[in-house]
Amino acid sequence: MNIFYENIDAIDQFTMNLHTDPTLTCTHCQKQGNLMSHGFIYEEKQHRKKPVGKRIFCSNRHGKEGCGRTIRLYIARIIPSFQYDTDHLFIFITSLLSFFSIKDSYKKATQVKNERNAYRWIIKMWKKIIEYRKLLPHHYSTLKAKNFRSIRFQILLPTLSELLSLFTPDQFQSFCQNTFL
Repeated sequence: MNIFYENIDAIDQFTMNLHTDPTLTCTHCQKQGNLMSHGFIYEEKQHRKKPVGKRIFCSNRHGKEGCGRTIRLYIARIIPSFQYDTDHLFIFITSLLSFFSIKDSYKKATQVKNERNAYRWIIKMWKKIIEYRKLLPHHYSTLKAKNFRSIRFQILLPTLSELLSLFTPDQFQSFCQNTFL
C-alpha cells in the first residue's frame, strides 16, 4: 500500500474504495479486509486548515478482527512530523549546492535565523545516504567534491546533486514510498 500520493484527491479516491478491495492488508497486523477511511490530516497555515493527508483505521469494531491502529497517507510534498515540506528542503539543498553557508541556506529556505535544525536535516540526510545512492544510475564511488572542508559534505552534496538531477524530494517520496529525511 502506498503512503505518499500525488494529491489529496488521489488519497481520497483510494480510501473511499477500501471496501472494494478486501485483499488490502494492514501494515501493522498484516490482516486483510479490516481497513476503513478514518478522516483527514490537516496542516494549519495562516489560520486556515488545509488537508495534507488521510488516516486509515484497521477496524477492530463490530466483529472485525483488525488491530485498531491507524495508517497515515500523505501528499508527496509533506514530510511526516516535520514543520517544513519538500519545497523548503529543495531550496535548502540547492542553496548548499550553490555554496551558500548552512546558516544562509536554512534562512533562505525557511525564513528562520536560527540554523539549529539545518544541522539536524543534514544529519538525517547523511543517515539516508545509502538509500539515496542506491537510486543513482552509475557507480557512486566517483562522486566526491573537493570544494568542501567537511568530509561529510564532500560525499553528501555530490550525491544530493546527482539525486536531484533525477528526482525532486516529493518525487523521491512518491517513487520510494519513504520519507526524504
